Amino acid sequence: MMHLFDRVRVRYSGRCFFLYNEILGVLVRWDRVDLAESVFDRMVSERVIVLDFSTCTVMIKGFCKTGRIENARKVFDEMTGPNLHSYDTLISGMCKKGLMNSGLELVERMKKSEDCLPDTVTYTN
Repeated sequence: MMHLFDRVRVRYSGRCFFLYNEILGVLVRWDRVDLAESVFDRMVSERVIVLDFSTCTVMIKGFCKTGRIENARKVFDEMTGPNLHSYDTLISGMCKKGLMNSGLELVERMKKSEDCLPDTVTYTN
């Protein structure tokens, strides 16, 4: 998979968010979160792309999927302008891990924001 990442990096030199996000998404779906984390870390360290909410949300999902909520929270806290999907992904991961209070704190944070209010999905996590 790293070979594929290298080919995309050389060929498109950071101009194709979609391909990077797809690589990460496939790795997360295939339960290869450690490899996705390596690709993600490399993307960040080499400044291959400027991370957007989609890229970060894929990693949040992967970390939550493997129970690594602290890693998910770190990505969430470092991203600029988390969107509704990012919030919902992290809240769902927290609730599945039994961290209800942490999930409720995020919902409260959303309520105070004018940019990203909770919706039905948020409340059913």
